Amino acid sequence: MFLKTRKSSTNSNSDSSSESTSSSLARRHLNKEEKTGARAPRQPVTFHRGKRARRKMMENPYVCRAELDELTADDSIIDYSVFSDDSFLLIVLLTSKGDVQAYLETSRDTKPRKNVVNVRTACSINVNPVTVCIGSQAAFVIFGLADGNLLVTPIKLLIDVTWGGSSWSTTTVIDLSLPSVDPCLATPTCTKCFVSNFPPCTMAVVANKAGNILLVDLHLRKCVSELKAPQSLHQVEVLLDENSIELLVSGFTGAQWIIPIERGGKGYREVLTTCVPSDLKVLGPATMQFFPAESCGVIALDTAESVVEVYNTFHSLAHSSKRTFKVPPETWMVHAGENVLFTVSNENEIRSALHFGVGV
Repeated sequence: MFLKTRKSSTNSNSDSSSESTSSSLARRHLNKEEKTGARAPRQPVTFHRGKRARRKMMENPYVCRAELDELTADDSIIDYSVFSDDSFLLIVLLTSKGDVQAYLETSRDTKPRKNVVNVRTACSINVNPVTVCIGSQAAFVIFGLADGNLLVTPIKLLIDVTWGGSSWSTTTVIDLSLPSVDPCLATPTCTKCFVSNFPPCTMAVVANKAGNILLVDLHLRKCVSELKAPQSLHQVEVLLDENSIELLVSGFTGAQWIIPIERGGKGYREVLTTCVPSDLKVLGPATMQFFPAESCGVIALDTAESVVEVYNTFHSLAHSSKRTFKVPPETWMVHAGENVLFTVSNENEIRSALHFGVGV
């Protein structure tokens, strides 16, 4: 159960995989469903493949390696953030020593631009960053500090670029001190940024070891709302829709919740005021982990069956999935693009599979 602790009044096109094919019976079943217009009950997923095909899938014929020569062998990357669109890619890596490497690719550049700076040296502030997040329009970067506060720096401080609004021209420390929280538990575990709709405002979301979820207005430089989770938090993802903004919150035990921020034209103040903590149910079953994917919706990983299911939205989880794929055993992380699926298993193995859509 979540407990509210503080509020501020101030403001079938069916798809087939190159690695798995459906039986003819399943195809007749889908065609019948299309003709009648009725959704048939969800059937168990059956995979047909020989031993050789399965063995080939479990092998990883591709070896991906990227050497960041600007970082030393002693550097350990503790967090990263990515900002991208069709012609732009910005990656920011944070190391345990407080060094930050910015990697930039644009359609205008003939080669990538890279730069490494030390946050303490660049900002002339004795801080210990533990999380990183690229802000709105890649104009600034947010660092979660070990003491629970936030450090907001202009992107120009990390890499030589021509953009960056006047609102983010200086480095700022935002005090998020929580008197009731042990300093050791105030350390952020995840930091995210989004732009609210009602009213339009640049916001940050901070989760910490104590289970606090803080909404921070970056223009006011203050915390405007706070929620309390029943356990230490591991990850937070922002789910953006035309009519809503929600948070996918993951605890250290693997439990996940959906927290509404904006719904039905109502801003976060009104939504969180009427939010009933007991209504925030843990997503299930326990063997299922959910990952948002901008290109295709929601990825549901069934760790027990080693199956990935693709849905349009979280609100369509009760219906049949749009696509289903088999993944290697012991997979614990999934990332999906429009035509490719990446999986991470056994903590050090990365596999990719290219899936082709076939129109019927």
